[in-house]
Amino acid sequence: MMFSPASVLALSPESLANLASALLVVFDGNIVGPEKLSREEFIAMLLHEIGHHLNKPKPQYQNNPIGSAEWLAGKMEYDDKKVLEHEADDYARHCGFGDAIVSGLQKFKALEPGRFNNPEIDLRIQRIREKAPMLIGRLEAGG
Repeated sequence: MMFSPASVLALSPESLANLASALLVVFDGNIVGPEKLSREEFIAMLLHEIGHHLNKPKPQYQNNPIGSAEWLAGKMEYDDKKVLEHEADDYARHCGFGDAIVSGLQKFKALEPGRFNNPEIDLRIQRIREKAPMLIGRLEAGG
């Protein structure tokens, strides 16, 4: 089960031949695709997912990837989840894709209102539109 149209999953070394570790970004094909998102919106979503990886969560959450059972079960504090989403959005903004994140989120709300028409999505859109201060300090500090 995925929390959003995309998630980042940490892969164990056992699942990868000669790599120490890897990340896999998974996209929900029912929502994400060239017929649904523009090129810029797709890149913005990919940058958002990369932002999740680059802005590491608090140590107690680092082994629970976004979209994991722990995340979905609500074991992560609400404010921490919100900050992680803002940090990931801000990485896409930092890379110049803020408008594309907004238009992509608006499309998700229209395509999947049961999953995406909620106050948290509206807050994310509002933060980006208002050019709220970016939460990328841990990124700039190297993690």
